Amino acid sequence: MPDSNVAKTLIRVFDLLRLLPKHGAGRTAGDIHDELLRYGYEIEKRTVERDLRMLQSAFPDYIRCDDRSKPFGWRWQRGRELCITNIQPPEALALRIIEETVSGVLPAGLLELLSPRFTQARLTLQPAEQGLSAPEANLVYRTSPDGSVRLPHISQEILLCTLEALLAHEQIDAVCRHRESSDTYGITLNPVALVMHGTGAKLLAFAVGSHTPELIALHRLIQVECRHQPTEPLPPSFVIEKFIAEIAAEGAEIAPRPARISLVARIDDRLHEDLLDAPLSDDQQMQQYNGSWQLQASLEPNSQFHSWVLQQGSAIRIDQPPELRMLIAAELTKAAAAYAKATD
Repeated sequence: MPDSNVAKTLIRVFDLLRLLPKHGAGRTAGDIHDELLRYGYEIEKRTVERDLRMLQSAFPDYIRCDDRSKPFGWRWQRGRELCITNIQPPEALALRIIEETVSGVLPAGLLELLSPRFTQARLTLQPAEQGLSAPEANLVYRTSPDGSVRLPHISQEILLCTLEALLAHEQIDAVCRHRESSDTYGITLNPVALVMHGTGAKLLAFAVGSHTPELIALHRLIQVECRHQPTEPLPPSFVIEKFIAEIAAEGAEIAPRPARISLVARIDDRLHEDLLDAPLSDDQQMQQYNGSWQLQASLEPNSQFHSWVLQQGSAIRIDQPPELRMLIAAELTKAAAAYAKATD
């Protein structure tokens, strides 16, 4: 049987490691000591200080001490936090698929929060991938190139502070930059949720004392400070699902019509194969017709569907309903005219 004191020390060290933050200035030995006391450990602060110094000496590439001012702050080195639990190859492969899928879609600040898990996944898969012969050097690929859309940069420190306030349901003092200029303004916000909309992440919040929702792009936040004050209750008339639906429908340019439409369209072979795997609706039907395919489906004509049709280009031609056909035709005509117009 292992010595009980050794076992207790190992468990305490594991709990101490889990308390180390991944970002920011770090936590003080006093803060960590208070947390360990709440966990039920009967130890003194100097024991925690000794453990921290011992761990940093043993793992200098993993644990950082910010000794620029007292009390010192302790945290993991950026991107080097130790994963106490291992991951199995199937989970690692799933993480690689997630990494390839979201790269170029999510802002770098959000991706960096997940980078340690992605790194661990790549290390776990190394033995399996090293057994492959060139050019099959990886188990996961993506076909769409990165960087087709440049995502706005989000400060990681601002992102972390915003996420912490959101999780704690606490207010924040923020300095924001106007979208149209470099001018800034200060505002105190009640964070409600994160909204992935357009080309970046946005914070849904209410200014203190206001009943009007704000949707602020995270990359326009210049400074954020948590006030450690609980957020105000949401206005009784505010329904977040309704607000999100209205945001999603913005810019659709589709005139009011019934909630669902009966779509009839002509599609090519490539789109036919895509829709076999990802149908537009439960009642979708496709029949071969004069060298192409006729598509029929019942669906809601929201902005996402409108954008999807435009992205397909000549692979789809809307036949019904006529108002949607005219809308798409007008949009494509404007695009063609813009390309045909002589440049200055």
